[in-house]
Amino acid sequence: MLTAFPQPSIMGAADATPCYVKDYGRMLMRRKLYVLAITTAVALLLFCLPGCGGYPHCVQTSHCASHNQVCHEKRCVDCKTARDCNQRGQCGDCNNGRCTPVPNCCLGNTDCSKSQRCWNVPGKPFGQCGNRR
Repeated sequence: MLTAFPQPSIMGAADATPCYVKDYGRMLMRRKLYVLAITTAVALLLFCLPGCGGYPHCVQTSHCASHNQVCHEKRCVDCKTARDCNQRGQCGDCNNGRCTPVPNCCLGNTDCSKSQRCWNVPGKPFGQCGNRR
């Protein structure tokens, strides 16, 4: 003899609302929360990205001014050219964004000893102390 299995009820036990309607409502709520979480994360990321770079990242030299530096290739560096080093009173040359001192460097005759003179270095904003060559 065949026994019939009871058919599952589509009605909830506590109320007259079908089960699939309750599950669909939960699914919609989860989807809304998921979309809200993703939207919030994307908004925070977009809001934070421009400001998260901070120093030493830059777009223009004014972003580096508080550190007495210049902007070069989107990074704050001490110098782009030797002229940047000498504007700050340093007598030096610019190597890879760093001001490096040049031996016997001078900006004027007063930087040299009495027996020497400041001779111009072609292409540089500074000279070198020495005797006439």
